[in-house]
Amino acid sequence: MQQSLRHLDRAFINFLKAEPNIRSFIRSMESKSATYASNAFQWDGENLTLAKMQEPLNIRWSFGEKNAFGKRDKYIFKGNPTTITISKDCANRYFVSFQVLEEIESWPTVEQAVGMDLGLKDAVILSTGKKYGNPRMVRKKICANRQVLSVK
Repeated sequence: MQQSLRHLDRAFINFLKAEPNIRSFIRSMESKSATYASNAFQWDGENLTLAKMQEPLNIRWSFGEKNAFGKRDKYIFKGNPTTITISKDCANRYFVSFQVLEEIESWPTVEQAVGMDLGLKDAVILSTGKKYGNPRMVRKKICANRQVLSVK
């Protein structure tokens, strides 16, 4: 309910800002979505249960590392989900997106600084003198050498 009121408020604000002659039509074949705030779902680390549902949703993860059998292992994120969005595309497939609040540890400070120069022959040249080649230029050289060798 609260999320619906937020969407309605945003719709009125956008409507009042819009120019009077511009019309927008809602297409029935486009994707549809519903967003749930943190008080409208329960996440216990593996199962997602929406408000007014008795059983958790059957989620098939679309990412994660493949195990020895070729199946993807479940990827459980670290942190607490604050918002989820369930969307449906025109092929009647459902997707769940999690917005997660996660604490990120800071990196140690470094006393030295390194300058970078981007070029054509070498992609990156550091102030320390180290060069990283441009793969496009290397590919051109390989192609040119192939052409020369294929004639002979």
